[in-house]
Parts: sequence; structure tokens; C-alpha cells
Amino acid sequence: MNKKMTYCNDCSQEISKHANPCPLCGAKRMTPRRYLFWAIVIGTILMYKTSFYLTDNNAKGSYAMYQQKAKEAATKIEATRKEAATSQAVKKAAEATIIQRVELTNFSWKTTAFDTIMEANFTLNNTNPFPIKDIAIKCQHSANSGTVIDSNSHTIYDIIPSNASKTFNDVNMGFIQSQASKSSCWVTSIKK
Repeated sequence: MNKKMTYCNDCSQEISKHANPCPLCGAKRMTPRRYLFWAIVIGTILMYKTSFYLTDNNAKGSYAMYQQKAKEAATKIEATRKEAATSQAVKKAAEATIIQRVELTNFSWKTTAFDTIMEANFTLNNTNPFPIKDIAIKCQHSANSGTVIDSNSHTIYDIIPSNASKTFNDVNMGFIQSQASKSSCWVTSIKK
């Protein structure tokens, strides 16, 4: 075969390399430029598909990793919250036990200053094995109907030794509703 000759892809007859279309059957011949064009087009499509596939898989992997990290963080937060709640519950239970060992007895009250100020008399009994101080007292007031209409709070800034009692007279509890006819008081907090 001559260097200037080639074979037609359709009819397999020997034709000139420059002949396009084939002079015998009329089929268009694929030239090196056409091969190059289609190779670039197919290569570009394959590269796009491959990069899309890899990016999609990386995104799926990243999202799965993100979900795992978020789940781990949520688990840690929940464990910390439970631990804090347990710690807080233990602390509140201890405080409640300490407060239960402080009893308010011999309670009486009266109004002064044109029936607008409440003065209370009471005794605080500390049965705790340690002294207490800064005792917060809350009083709740009701009308004749039994409806709660008012409340007052006051802190007694004094020290009560362990297993001891102390009486407080004419403690100014603040303004009181003029229709208050009944009152009950209790200890709400203390300091050691």
C-alpha cells in the first residue's frame, strides 16, 4: 500500500488519504481532526461525569460525617444536661433537708401605720448540726374568702446557733393588702 493511500471504513477499498468522501461508496471518512474533536468531546463528558460522581460521593460522605458528629455532640450535651440536672437535684434536696430542719413557730402578726404595714412575731428553731444565717421568710396572705391576695418576703440577717432557737418580735414584713385577714409564713432559704 502506498503512503498516500488508505482504506475506506465502509467499503474497505483502497482510496487516497485526501479523498473525502470515498469516491467509490460516498461514505465520509473520519479524519484525524474529527477523531481529535470526538475524543475531546467524549473525554470532557467522561471527566464531568467522573468529577460529579466523586463530588457527589464526597458530599454524601461529608454529610454522613456531619450527621455522625452532630449525633455525638447531641449525646454529649444530653449527658452533660443529665449530669447537671442530677447535681442540681442533689443540691436542691440537700437545701430542702436543711430548710426542713428550721422550724418557724409561735407566729403572730398585726398591721401598723394605718393598717398598711405587716409586723410579725415568730420563733425560729434550728435543729441542724451547724449554725445558720440570713434566713429568708415568706408570708402569704388571704382574704376572708380564702383567696390568696398578697405575699411578702423578708430576710432575717442574724445567726442562729446549731440546735438553738431565737425569737424575733415586730419584724417589718412590708406592705400588706388591706383585706388580708389570714397569713401563713415559712422559711424559703438559709445560708450556712
